[in-house]
Amino acid sequence: MNRQAEILATFPDAETILSKKEIIERGQIRYYFNTEKHVGHTLSRMVKNGILVRVKKGYYKRGKSTPKHGRSVQQIENQIELFK
Repeated sequence: MNRQAEILATFPDAETILSKKEIIERGQIRYYFNTEKHVGHTLSRMVKNGILVRVKKGYYKRGKSTPKHGRSVQQIENQIELFK
């Protein structure tokens, strides 16, 4: 299982707010060195993609289920040959 799936499995429902420390404990996530740093980077990527929402510093809840990077490309009128 990848790290993002492990983190999502720690949330029982969409309204639960968990701290980074609770996510590490519930998911039993371990790295060989500096676990909090690596989990923090993964959480930041998940927030950026819209999978999680940062409620306040260090606290997260589930966001929308689809990430942002699947949206359509905006076409600009004066650059019609950009995507040909």
